Parts: sequence; structure tokens; C-alpha cells
Amino acid sequence: MGVSYGILTVRFYTLRFIMSLASSQSMILIWPDRYELTLEWVRSSRKTLSIEIQQGQVKVRAPRRMSWREVATFLMSRRAWIETMLVQHPAAPLHAPWGEGIKLLHLGEELSLEIRSAASWRCFKAEDVVVIQGPGSAVELQERCLKAWRRAEAGRVFKERMAALHESLIQDDALLPSGMGLRSMRTRWGSCSTGGRITLNVELIRMPVELIDYVIVHELCHLREFHHGPAFYELLAGFMPDWAKRREALKRWAARVDVY
Repeated sequence: MGVSYGILTVRFYTLRFIMSLASSQSMILIWPDRYELTLEWVRSSRKTLSIEIQQGQVKVRAPRRMSWREVATFLMSRRAWIETMLVQHPAAPLHAPWGEGIKLLHLGEELSLEIRSAASWRCFKAEDVVVIQGPGSAVELQERCLKAWRRAEAGRVFKERMAALHESLIQDDALLPSGMGLRSMRTRWGSCSTGGRITLNVELIRMPVELIDYVIVHELCHLREFHHGPAFYELLAGFMPDWAKRREALKRWAARVDVY
């Protein structure tokens, strides 16, 4: 099945809809407010049009004979969904090259990396720096050391926050999880199983404590309301009235660039 590729640029601007057909690789949409989006365009022999969003990248797949106007109309009808998905699945942050002095996030604090030579591998925080020390200079081993330290810190901090929140805020034994696990997850900050086990994303250790607390309380509420309906959000708001602000702050922190 043959396909053709291109970059489709969509601009949401002012007043009304127009379309530029100067090139088969560009499109302009005029919308009531300004917005610009770049998409990967794939023409194929498929019969339907679809949109895929992964890590901040938007891919449009369309039948070879579908007109630009039909594609534009479809994109306009799905704009709210596209913007929501781009927020939920942002592009991977752009990191500075690994090495001495790069910035690391830990519990919302921006720290500098310090690399030292030592007989054995160890990673620890010392004031405003994270120190990685070991017998070699291989980047892979240094990153592995940092990853192991972050996981250990996550296990310790998340357990402490879970206990503190339950004692001071939740105060309901029915909202005690059957267990807590850690995972590196691309699209979730946390999850709750039907068996009552809560899993938290290791990368949360980079976020401020109030945002870690939001994710924990969110997942604890799923122990009673295993859905995202009105009853769930009513329960969440009862424990954490500012949960929506914390959720938006979490999205902004997750989009930080040049910070590991």
C-alpha cells in the first residue's frame, strides 16, 4: 500500500475559514483566535481519515482522494480534542547534553549535577547539587546511577506522603490502598487497580510535593469511585478543593525543558 508524506501546517487565526492550495503540503485554517500547529501528513489508500497524537506529534492519515476541504472540516470539528490530547501527551522535553552542571529537577527544586570520581557508584543530594560518583566516566553508568537514586527517593517520599495525607486529610480506612508500586510511565502519573493497589510514576519525584500529593489523593479517591464521573470529582474536591489548579500546574511542570 503506497503512501505519501509531507508536513501540513495549520494556522488558527482570526474571523473566518480560508484554505491555501499553493502546495499540496500546506494548509491554512482561519479561526476566531490565533493558534498554529504543525502536523505530519500521510496520504494513503485507506478509506477513512484519522488523527494520531503521540509525544506532542500530530499525524493525519487520509484517503488519497479526499479533498483538502474535507480534511480541514474534520480538523476543525476535532480541534478541542486535538488540543486536549496535546496537553495530555506533550512532546518529550529537550534536554541539554549530559554532563557536569546540567540542571536536574528534584521535588520541584532545580539542582546542578556534579560528577566525582570514586571507587564505587553512589548518587546523593548535597545542598543545591546532585552528586554522582563512581569509578568510570561512562554516561550510561552515570545515568543508571541517577535513575536508581531517583527510584529509591520516590519510594521513600511517596510512602511518607501517602501516610501523611491519610493521617491529616483522608482519615478514612476505606481509602487505604492494598499496596503501592512504582513504575516509569509515559502517559500516566498514577493508576489504581481493581484490587486496590496504587502505582505511581517514578518521575513524580521531580515535581513539587503539592503536585505529588494531588496525584496520590486522586488515586486514593479511585478506591471508592473507580471512574472519572461526577461522584469521583465530588469526592476529590472534598479532600482537595484546588485539585484542578494542581492538575494544571503538574502539566506545566511536566513541560519543563532543558531540565532532566
